[in-house]
Amino acid sequence: VSVYNSSPRELALGGASFRLWTKTGKPPYEERCWTFPADVKLPPRSGLTVWVRYENSDLTVDDFNERYGTALVEGKNLIICDKHITSSSPFGRRLDLVLDGEVVSRVHWNYGATFDGEAHHGRARRYVKLAGLSVAASPLGLYDPTPGLFTDEQTRNEFSAVPTRKETRQKKKDDKTDAKRNARKERLRLTDGEAAAIAAASAAVSGGVAALLGVLGIRKKRSSSEKRKK
Repeated sequence: VSVYNSSPRELALGGASFRLWTKTGKPPYEERCWTFPADVKLPPRSGLTVWVRYENSDLTVDDFNERYGTALVEGKNLIICDKHITSSSPFGRRLDLVLDGEVVSRVHWNYGATFDGEAHHGRARRYVKLAGLSVAASPLGLYDPTPGLFTDEQTRNEFSAVPTRKETRQKKKDDKTDAKRNARKERLRLTDGEAAAIAAASAAVSGGVAALLGVLGIRKKRSSSEKRKK
């Protein structure tokens, strides 16, 4: 399992965990959960490979590097996991990356495979983080495993000043919406003369109401005085 830090800051992965969901509605079993060691840190713009190697395996890091043609270093860009956080089952699976009690990334595979027979045993899958606040990752398809290597789509700086085509289209759409909203505000906004006229009219109405109340008060006093004379 490979993870990539696309942010401009170092991420402390100590205490973070992988959780593999195998049954809908039931939390992952303990043997399907694994927690990163406390001292694991992921530098900005870099990746980390988690090697799922079970306790009874005699394979070494050298065996791993020879198999994939890599030069990964345990404790630096390679971490060994002894829990079953991956699955070659043809049934749907979901893997969550949880940090500080919050799911920060999530991938799915083999959903619907029992119906169309597309389980793809023994093939690696590539994912890329969806734009925005979503924790889900979008599948990029199958490929031969290349631990420690990432495609341009996967390593694109999320905070880059160079937007993707999708982001450019969305920005144009948002700008158009904002322009319409501002135009409506302008139509509703009063000029200085209109505001002054409305203020004067309001003052005149207020003065008229005050004068009317004064007249009514005088009449009430006269009526009370005449009653006392009688």
